[in-house]
Parts: sequence; structure tokens; C-alpha cells
Amino acid sequence: MATAKSTSATSEDTAASEDSNTAEFTVAPRRTVHINGKDYGPTETVTLDADEGKYLRERGFFTEEDGTVSVSTSGPAVNQEDGVRKDEV
Repeated sequence: MATAKSTSATSEDTAASEDSNTAEFTVAPRRTVHINGKDYGPTETVTLDADEGKYLRERGFFTEEDGTVSVSTSGPAVNQEDGVRKDEV
């Protein structure tokens, strides 16, 4: 389950293998991922199932190819004028 700053991935396919669908991902700033009993912090590279990595990238746990971080549009929004509010879906 993902939390604000960390998440756990429990894929048995996280070990890199030549015939599997794996890819390398870079952990985003201020994030930690827990994979197969090991923690990976910001800027560390992990090899993970491509679909699982894409899922975590979309939620801001991994950087994009250009080094930016994707941010989910759902959840609370904060700005000076309105303060904290729940976005409409």
C-alpha cells in the first residue's frame, strides 16, 4: 500500500531476467520504495516489472524519462486563495 512518502512493491518478478518484461526506474525525490525486503531511496535505480513500475511512476514514486515527477490529479488541492479543498472528479 502506498503512503505519502513510501510504498511497497511485492512482485516476484522484480529480479531482472533476460526474458521478462522488466525495466529500470529511478526513485523520485522525497520518496522511498520497498521491494523484496529492501528500501530504495531518492535517485536510486530499481529494476521492476514494467507494468508495476508504470503504475508507481503514474503515482509519483518514480521519475519520468526526462527526470520530472508525475503528480496525480485526484486528491486535495492547496492554493493561497482557496486553502485546502477536495478536487471534483
